[in-house]
Amino acid sequence: MSLSAAMSTAITGLQDSALRAQVAAFNVANVSTPDFKAQKVQSSSYVANGAGAGVRSTVVEGGPVDLAEQLVNMNFAEVTYTANAKVISTLGRMTGATLDILA
Repeated sequence: MSLSAAMSTAITGLQDSALRAQVAAFNVANVSTPDFKAQKVQSSSYVANGAGAGVRSTVVEGGPVDLAEQLVNMNFAEVTYTANAKVISTLGRMTGATLDILA
């Protein structure tokens, strides 16, 4: 996997994590709204030219709001956001080291 493909994958992972946090917060904010149906994020990997190219996220309607599920979703979003941010940080250091070697 190239550095740019890894960066693209990490960026789409960050976007997916942010969307998960946003949807969970929206669901919690509307827990008392009559007839409100929780939203859910469905994620899948996508492939370009035979290699992983990132995460594709879709928001779909779910059922009633389950606060415990929303807490798990928020925690998952935080952990995956942190992991993808570390990937981006590592890729930055790798790129810097590569440029230092070439200089």
